[in-house]
Amino acid sequence: MELKNNSAVKAAIDAYVSRGEHPGGFVLAVLENDLFAAHCRAGAENTRLLDDIIEYVYNHTPYYCWGSAKATQEWMSGGFRKHGH
Repeated sequence: MELKNNSAVKAAIDAYVSRGEHPGGFVLAVLENDLFAAHCRAGAENTRLLDDIIEYVYNHTPYYCWGSAKATQEWMSGGFRKHGH
């Protein structure tokens, strides 16, 4: 599944994975597995596409760069370099 319906979210996720860029509040909440914060930060379109966004993260990103605040902070602090991204 490609995240075609929301290119801005896809670009934020891809930049996070490849360069360790901060993805913004909504995407960071998704990556940290914080459903409450993700829902609160999502606009109408992102709320509607949340299942697709989660599926994209699960299927198209390394499992060790998401799942908790610790994992995302480590990734943005240089973890992406250690894993060849």
